[in-house]
Amino acid sequence: MPELIWKIRYDDILNEAIQYHQELPPLQSGKRGRRRKRTGHNLAERLQRNREDSLRFVFDWAIPFTNNLAERDSRMMKLVMKISGCFRSQQGAADFAVLRGVTSTAEKQGWDVISTLRLAPEELADKLLIG
Repeated sequence: MPELIWKIRYDDILNEAIQYHQELPPLQSGKRGRRRKRTGHNLAERLQRNREDSLRFVFDWAIPFTNNLAERDSRMMKLVMKISGCFRSQQGAADFAVLRGVTSTAEKQGWDVISTLRLAPEELADKLLIG
């Protein structure tokens, strides 16, 4: 029942947003083709079309609110480049990316990062496959 209440309220908000945008004067556009819509109108329609996907994190707590984990993982690379200006070699950048990937995976899996970094490559591969 609470799920239904969330969906009804979500639909009410989006219907109100779409109605608001439809009442606004039309945007100037060329003489042919579809009429242009405001950014907020397009967003409201997209959220309405993709309601199940937009609300999925509310009902399934295993799904994160944001999908920025990959972006957050690459931020450290950008920070190193910002501080030092660049990597000295292509191999240095590749090594950093591998180490950053291993530490990030260890953190996400709840493993001890130092212990994970001390593993031999074969042991690490086995641990990643087993979980």
